[in-house]
Amino acid sequence: SAALPTINPSSFVRIANRDGIDQTLTRIIVDDCIRAHLNYDHEQRNATQSTRNASLAARMKALGQIVQSCSALKAEAASEIWVTHVLANPALYPALELTEQLLSLPTEVLADPQCGAVRMLNHAAPTLRKALAKGPREDGNWSMATTANCRCRHCQSAAEFVRSDSQVEGVFPLAEQYRDHVREQLAGLDLPLAFEVRKQGSPYKLVITKHAILFAQDALRFARLKACCETLEQRG
Repeated sequence: SAALPTINPSSFVRIANRDGIDQTLTRIIVDDCIRAHLNYDHEQRNATQSTRNASLAARMKALGQIVQSCSALKAEAASEIWVTHVLANPALYPALELTEQLLSLPTEVLADPQCGAVRMLNHAAPTLRKALAKGPREDGNWSMATTANCRCRHCQSAAEFVRSDSQVEGVFPLAEQYRDHVREQLAGLDLPLAFEVRKQGSPYKLVITKHAILFAQDALRFARLKACCETLEQRG
């Protein structure tokens, strides 16, 4: 399986420019780095949400490095490939995290039309504004979005519980193989859920409980969302 590339293309470009290394060679190395990230992302598309979340920070850091290297090299073709890939994969590059990463880049990079930063910001902005318009999570609203892929009746029943805005605890009498299956599917979504097997009756019951940290997480995310939208408004 592909591993997240460790080379920092922006640092390499900076060193190459300092040491007078031929830009043709530098562009080849940056292109190879981009291809490696495309291969890595291809595998990540099929990973669980928890796996994708675990690599999100590193993926965003790499995005910033690639954008900066494309800007330094004036590599318009490489930038086009990279930006098209990022915009086509919102599950790997969510609008909020993407915007935060781009806004952290140096001013001269953001101002460079060839690197695609502004294009990505403009693409993410409507998603952020739509989320902001929904407002913060209301007290007592326990609903969580679920992207569970399994369509079996056990997973669908559990997904209905996760989406419920009033239910905090769900109890599912299931045979062991189905308990394990439902738990595995929901655990992969990286949601604030706790799982317990209640050994009463037959079959035993899978008990799923929503954790109150949901409200703190959403409050923090809404504050980040609001800050990003305000910064975008200031930028015009």
